[in-house]
Amino acid sequence: IYYSGHGTQRVVEGAGGSFVREALVPTDDRVFDEGARAFRRRLVFDWELNARLRRIGERTPAVTAILDCCCSAGVARDLCDGDARARYAAYPDALEPAAPVPDAPSEDPGIARAAGRCLVVAACLANERALEADDGGRSHGLLTRALLDAFAAHGDDELPDLRWDRIWRPLAARVSEARGTQH
Repeated sequence: IYYSGHGTQRVVEGAGGSFVREALVPTDDRVFDEGARAFRRRLVFDWELNARLRRIGERTPAVTAILDCCCSAGVARDLCDGDARARYAAYPDALEPAAPVPDAPSEDPGIARAAGRCLVVAACLANERALEADDGGRSHGLLTRALLDAFAAHGDDELPDLRWDRIWRPLAARVSEARGTQH
């Protein structure tokens, strides 16, 4: 499962109180709520992704989820220094208390514990922004660029048997070295 795009953080109200949660921002995140007669944001919160990964993990012995977005170790573009942009969607009210979210959990199980047999490759730590840079006219996240280069370094015949232990350390080093603010 591969996601490369916008992420954000929101304060949500759940059964256990208010807390900051990470979310993926789909391209169609702005939907019109007929009942409220207003637009609202539809995000994919970390606990929703965790539940989906758990269900997939129940049907297969191994799942790999690659998240090239901000706050991705927690689960998740603004201008940054130089030609790099963060893969973060900043909403003016992002860290203000939001309306109660009916399915917000009372505790945060974390994606790795919640997903069970799922390997999560995160572009950065939960409190970091994942960066992207212009790559010869195409914009890629640093993780995506490093991953594509790692694949290209191996022949097509090697790809079906390529394992993370063969590419992870060089890939992680390349991402960290590129800007020094993403781990």
